[in-house]
Amino acid sequence: MPNTDKCQQLVIRALIQAGWNIVLPAKRYLYKRRRIYLDLVAEKDGQIIYLEVKCFADDDNNSTDHYQALGQYLFYRETLRKLQDNTQLYLAIPRRIYLGLDDVAQTLYKTHSISVLMFDEAETDGFQWIN
Repeated sequence: MPNTDKCQQLVIRALIQAGWNIVLPAKRYLYKRRRIYLDLVAEKDGQIIYLEVKCFADDDNNSTDHYQALGQYLFYRETLRKLQDNTQLYLAIPRRIYLGLDDVAQTLYKTHSISVLMFDEAETDGFQWIN
């Protein structure tokens, strides 16, 4: 079983305050020998989304955390595509991380069309969708 990121409850509260329902249990998939564990499944007005939540270490420039988050997101998205599940997948990351991206990371997010839910770690109602 995967670990739950420490900020996942904050993301859940923010989504609920914005009118989203959290679907439990979250989705688990097996494709060939690859297992994926989606952190959150949310539903609002008939729309369903998947979220992979990443908190990151206190060091904003921790490249290893970012490599892992982007790689996991891309593997999950491709696995969902192969499973013919077209549900939108978002990478939920702290605002401080997204706003602190260097030009290489910004290019990767844009080139690979990474969908982001940017959240504020200090507030339960501060988030922004970036497609």
